Amino acid sequence: MKKREEKLRAIILMMITFAFIGLLSGCLSTAALDRADELKSEGFPVIITKVTTSAPNSAGGIDITIKFKNISDKTIKYAVFGVEAFNRVNDSARCEIRDKKYFYGRSTGPYKPNAIEASTWANAWYNNTISYAKIRLIEITYMDNTTESYKRTEAEKMVFNNGW
Repeated sequence: MKKREEKLRAIILMMITFAFIGLLSGCLSTAALDRADELKSEGFPVIITKVTTSAPNSAGGIDITIKFKNISDKTIKYAVFGVEAFNRVNDSARCEIRDKKYFYGRSTGPYKPNAIEASTWANAWYNNTISYAKIRLIEITYMDNTTESYKRTEAEKMVFNNGW
């Protein structure tokens, strides 16, 4: 009986630990929270904490995932991200099928203030040399249909890739 109780306690403790780790993985780090506050005070609407590309699929298709948080005081209707792909030697890489170096992904809300979203677009590019991507444009449309657009330097300022 005692061994069974010990096993149950160990299992429960393990489950609580995994649940706690799961909760933490959805939270912003202290540095990301500080950066989000700084961006918000400068009038920026989002903080991007993850921009990742997948390994190529069998056809050379590369997926992209962008994780962001709405740090504005308004609900976001759409977020459009213009992204440029790069190879391992830091040269811009084009899609070999569409002959485009930029991919534009649109994420559909609504995203209330403080909402966190991760959007993935499959086969953004077809090029098996792509290893990473950079945000080059962010366009935010709010529920009242007002739009804000941020190009290269401003868009890059909102990227905090080690946030959560």
